[in-house]
Amino acid sequence: MWLLSWLANKNQFKKSCGHAILISTIKIVFVPLSNRTLHRVLKNVGWLTADRLIRILSGVFIEAWVTRYLGPSNIGKLTFSNSLAGVFSVIASLGLDGIVVRDLVQKQSSKQEILGTACLLQFLAGILSYAALNLSVFALRPGDFTLQILAAIVGTKVLFTSASFSKNWFQHKLESKLIVWPENLAFILFAGVKVILIKEQASVNLFALAIAGESLTSAVFMLTIFDRFGIKLKALEFKLDVGKKLLSRSWPLLLSSALVILHMNIDNIMLMKYAGAEQTGIYAPAYNLMAIFFFIPVAIVTSIGPLLDERKKTDPGRLAVIIYKFSLPLIAITFVISAFLFLFADDIVVLVYGQSFTESASSLRIMCWSLVFVSIVSLRTKLLTTIDKLFAIPVMSLIGLVINVTLLYLLIPPLGSVGAAIACTMSWVANFSAYFILPADFTHRQGSKQIL
Repeated sequence: MWLLSWLANKNQFKKSCGHAILISTIKIVFVPLSNRTLHRVLKNVGWLTADRLIRILSGVFIEAWVTRYLGPSNIGKLTFSNSLAGVFSVIASLGLDGIVVRDLVQKQSSKQEILGTACLLQFLAGILSYAALNLSVFALRPGDFTLQILAAIVGTKVLFTSASFSKNWFQHKLESKLIVWPENLAFILFAGVKVILIKEQASVNLFALAIAGESLTSAVFMLTIFDRFGIKLKALEFKLDVGKKLLSRSWPLLLSSALVILHMNIDNIMLMKYAGAEQTGIYAPAYNLMAIFFFIPVAIVTSIGPLLDERKKTDPGRLAVIIYKFSLPLIAITFVISAFLFLFADDIVVLVYGQSFTESASSLRIMCWSLVFVSIVSLRTKLLTTIDKLFAIPVMSLIGLVINVTLLYLLIPPLGSVGAAIACTMSWVANFSAYFILPADFTHRQGSKQIL
């Protein structure tokens, strides 16, 4: 109880300090933007943060309960299935999300064609990606019928990727609350379903169905909200020429996104292959906790993204300076969080997941430092996207992935989940460092005002 009380007080303190830092930073960075614009950014960040806080609370009380109930072996299989679904969902997105948001800001008159074309392209890609996912499981675990069934069920999430165009619409308008509500309604609904499954001592297959059901329900809710508060679905149009333009510009982002998501999930995939379900399950708590905190830079970058797109049209020369100034407080915030996780890893893991997962604390203590580098890479990626230096993004991601796979191959056999944590952290360091190794023209470095 003392730790819960301490965490509550600490979170209150961090929330107040973080809010003050964010306000000050945005005022410095976006001067002379109006107070109304500042309010829109803060409100958007607030909604995205609220979304993550709801998921944090659920993770503490529901997902941790599921993890305790299923145990290391079953949760390892479920984590592996989720990781594969995450990789192929990104492939199904075709890297269009960032391009669609940017085009909606710059080409308001073509919004129906942009959204309709993106939707159909992602739907077709989702069908192909789902087939590829199942083939991959058969190749990785040819004799594991239980795992193949789990992956096939969880993998249906890939088919609902095409609903993301509705998110793009509300993101470009800085109205993330209209995304948060439907997603969290589905999230809370299926959190209740998972509680019932635990009480009824259900099999792991039913938990996989709950994961798939949540994705389907969320997609239906988002499309309903989009039809009501955005654009009527029947007004969307597919244009072949728009599709060609979108794909011609999105493939570097698709490659980069695929490399990043593979980078973030290859540890679970290779752990399952080389160390088995038990070690994958031991690694899962550290992996899931870090996934929560990785959202912090994503929320901030997502919220300032449309404003960067607008500033590109009016004052493109200041974009690198803006990102440079914004990176400093973000690094400070993520460093404090990393230090906290490092110091209290044992207490957090035992409190949340129980004694069966005590080994996970060692992985968390190592992985927590990757948060600092993830935040820098996220900001850098957004700037490179805004200024159309897209080719640098997949190159740096590829460097990080190669380091990750190499270290995983070398470290998992002797160290198991700890080896995976070391590989994960060092790979983000490599991604960060690649920016300074590659030619300056290629990465758009500008003297002392670099994109960190």
